[in-house]
Amino acid sequence: MESRDALGAHDRWVGVIGHAASRVAAVPFGLAVVDPRTGAIVYANPAIAGLLGGSVPATVAAAAALDVVPAATRHVLSALVTDLGDEDSCHNLDVRVTPPDGPARELRLHVLHVHAVVGDGEALVVVAVDDAHDWHPQDLELQSDALWAVKVAYDLDLVIVGADSRFREWAMDPADQVGGHLFVMMHPEDVPAVSALARGLVAGRFVDVEFDARALGPDGRWAAVRVALRRLEGPCPLVVADVRPTDLRFPPIDPGIVTDREMEIARALFVGRRAPQIAERQGVSAKTIRNQMTSLYRKLGVTTQSELVASYSMPPRPWPLRHPGVMEGDGAATEPPAGTPATRSASPGDTETTP
Repeated sequence: MESRDALGAHDRWVGVIGHAASRVAAVPFGLAVVDPRTGAIVYANPAIAGLLGGSVPATVAAAAALDVVPAATRHVLSALVTDLGDEDSCHNLDVRVTPPDGPARELRLHVLHVHAVVGDGEALVVVAVDDAHDWHPQDLELQSDALWAVKVAYDLDLVIVGADSRFREWAMDPADQVGGHLFVMMHPEDVPAVSALARGLVAGRFVDVEFDARALGPDGRWAAVRVALRRLEGPCPLVVADVRPTDLRFPPIDPGIVTDREMEIARALFVGRRAPQIAERQGVSAKTIRNQMTSLYRKLGVTTQSELVASYSMPPRPWPLRHPGVMEGDGAATEPPAGTPATRSASPGDTETTP
């Protein structure tokens, strides 16, 4: 039997995820949060009702969802919930529903099972969409040519507590980000791999991590982004993210024509660092970094940091750093523990789970 403390932690986690989902209520797809231990629907957005016929309020529609799902599908869903494991996972199902006031329709369900980052707890995030094309990511286009890496601050539950004002350059209100959760703002298929990296960061196993994923962009559409997370220590530890769009039309930097050090410098330039900052992190002089930048620019046919960012895609990092004493760009990459996903190198727009 579970202790009172364990039940309290679970309820708190379900509440955190439910509140985070309510912060993105206007997304154009069905979104619900379910307590897998009780079956209770904690939150359902208005689009749920639309997918099931639109004749009842969203919460009622979500509660009655199984009534319009064929018995065979109900059996599959029941078995899925019964067999949920201890690891975060995403399960994709194609179902056919028959609303009481409309024709049958095909829905794709993404059932995301996520555990608490700190303490006990688990929750189900159910995403329902009737058009698979809606999952293709859009390009995020800034409204200015300013160098950027918009920042997001998370607490150790990975709840957003602050967002960069430059979100407005993506036609997004930064205030709308606060209260969201990393696991809810990411495409459900990408969350299991992302959560493994983020949990390692919160637990102190990694210094920083970087990954490609699909995140909620303007108008609730998915956008391909690259995210670099770093934990900041202090009285109230935070996880800070640099978020930049990934434009796959830009060619990658060829590792055959630049050195490993130049590739690391290029990566730092993409997140907006300047020569003195890079030099401090790598323990060398700013003059040394500027000389390496000159060599890098010459090899790539560019002359400035802005031109580099506008001409190439950001170099991926092979593995997260694992030891606090290792500075970015120093030492050999360490292999991750078994089961830890590497930085995603495939297109964030495909529909396969992040490796």
